[in-house]
Amino acid sequence: MEDPHQVTVMYDWFQYSMTKAPPHVIDQKEKRKWNIQYVEPYGRCTIALRDIAEGEVIFVDHPIVTGPKQTTDLICLSCYRQLDSWDQYQCSKCGWPLCSKECEGRGHHPMECKIFRRLRVQASPE
Repeated sequence: MEDPHQVTVMYDWFQYSMTKAPPHVIDQKEKRKWNIQYVEPYGRCTIALRDIAEGEVIFVDHPIVTGPKQTTDLICLSCYRQLDSWDQYQCSKCGWPLCSKECEGRGHHPMECKIFRRLRVQASPE
C-alpha cells in the first residue's frame, strides 16, 4: 500500500524560483490574482494582475515541514498542546512526548514516529 503522504513528484525548484510559483501552490479552480516577475533593481517580485481588495486572500501556501521550534516550551508532538512535564505521557513506540495515548495515532505523529524509530532518534529532556 502506497503511503499517501510520500512525495511522488519532484519539481526543479530552481526553474520555478525565478519567475514562477510551483504548480501545486496555485488553486487551479480560481483565476490567479498575481504573477511572479523579475524586476530590476528589486529582483523577484509578486505583481498584482488586477486591483486587489483590502483583506482579500491572494495566496495560500502549505508548509513542507511543521513542528515545534527548538526553543519552544515542551509540547505534544501530535496536537501541539503545552505539556506540564516531560514524562506526562510518552509514545509507546518512539518515546517522544505526547499529551495522551490518543495522540499516538493523531496528526502527523504516526509518520514522525516511524521516522524516529527507523533513524533511532531518541527523545531527550535537554
